[in-house]
Amino acid sequence: MLCETVVCLGKIPVVWADIALKYPDALEGLPKETVFVDWNYGWSLDRFGDHQKLMESGFEIWGAPALRSAQDNYFLTDWQKHFNNLHSFVPDARRLGYTGMIMTSWSTSGIYSRVKDSHSETEDLYAIRRVYPLSGFDMLVSAYFASLRQQEGIVIADFVRQYANRQYGFTPQQATVFWNALKRAPLEVVQGQVQGSSINALIDSAQLSNTELKQLKPLRNAAAYAHYQLMSDIRMFYLRCMQVEIQLNDSNYTRDKAPALLAALRTLQPEVLNKRFAALNRGWLYPAEIAEENRVRNMRYYQLKNKIGHERAQ
Repeated sequence: MLCETVVCLGKIPVVWADIALKYPDALEGLPKETVFVDWNYGWSLDRFGDHQKLMESGFEIWGAPALRSAQDNYFLTDWQKHFNNLHSFVPDARRLGYTGMIMTSWSTSGIYSRVKDSHSETEDLYAIRRVYPLSGFDMLVSAYFASLRQQEGIVIADFVRQYANRQYGFTPQQATVFWNALKRAPLEVVQGQVQGSSINALIDSAQLSNTELKQLKPLRNAAAYAHYQLMSDIRMFYLRCMQVEIQLNDSNYTRDKAPALLAALRTLQPEVLNKRFAALNRGWLYPAEIAEENRVRNMRYYQLKNKIGHERAQ
């Protein structure tokens, strides 16, 4: 087996624990040097199977929370979910006797779309889901290290208040506005629908957060704070695109509405967001990566613009 080969080479095999939880009988065939990584991004310990059997197996176990995971993407970060994950899972892992902890941060979903040049040959793979670079997540990185230094789970509101004061000079009241703006309405738009809400209501919530983040003026580390503002502007850009797409797909849509939709798209100015993204992430990504991220992030915008422009011309 692969794990045995790794051990024979004098190395330690480290594998994800979800399959071991689902098929505990398979543990009997693995070398005892194997380390299992129990990845948990905010769910029950028994999500993948009987957790107690893994604990009784005698294998070394590490834990793995996440800074970014589904359903995060360029247009949505569920800050509350990730803080809750650190608050609960890190002390749980310590209590269970895990001997290590690694932090995961998924820049893509791990799911890819294939581009084929024939029926049987794959030419390229494209990541289905992308997220904002790690440059915008220093607060979560700091929260992770803080959670490792204490026995109990971090008190989220206290941590955010202290972090915002230390990094940006915010007062407690400003820190509360900052935190509320980040965690407000982390809802997805799926097939033109917003669960429990509407696209217009979601835009209103996102606009409130956007306004609050821009009204806050950091006393220091303004460049680092600018990532939050850019992420919020990118979300507004996306939601406005989705608003146009929903109107375009409405059963009452007629071609005479195309000019108004095109006008709405023209106000979004993705090239301005592209320049800000490049300036803030120049030290994190290569120029070609920045160009690719800007291209992929704006793909829906240009598809909508081309489609509506084509209909208008007919």
